[in-house]
Parts: sequence; C-alpha cells; structure tokens
Amino acid sequence: MKPARPFLIGGRWRHTDRVAPVVNPFSGETVAEVCQAGKTEADEAIGAAVTAFSAMRRLPAQPARSARSPKPWPRVAKSWRGP
Repeated sequence: MKPARPFLIGGRWRHTDRVAPVVNPFSGETVAEVCQAGKTEADEAIGAAVTAFSAMRRLPAQPARSARSPKPWPRVAKSWRGP
C-alpha cells in the first residue's frame, strides 16, 4: 500500500505516525491510509485559520470586474464534456 496521505495545515503538508484506513463501504477493501491529526495539529490548524481570516477579511467581498472569469460559469459547465 502507498504511504499514508498527509493533511494540509497553513499551506504545508503534514505527516504523522498515526494513520487510519479509508475503507470502501461496499467492498470492505482498504483503499488508502490517511494521517490522523492530534491536539497539536488541531491547535496549529486553528492558528493557521485565524491568521488566514485576518488576512482575508481585508479583501473586498466582490472582486473587480477584470478579476472575474471572462466566461460565465453556466456556459462553461454546459460546454464541458468531462474526462
């Protein structure tokens, strides 16, 4: 099996020694293992969220017209053919 999948905190991928299986509920097959966060990682994630919030709250709620997608999303979704 591949190494346990990490989780993201503050823009950095984190690995821990604690892992949990991801089980397909239909077949019961373990399809992956993921790293589990503990109290330390939870505290770091909360700190990263607080930092991100204080930066994001200074941004305007509505992006400038030039920053918006040139194509309206309904048209993009309608024209998408999938993989």
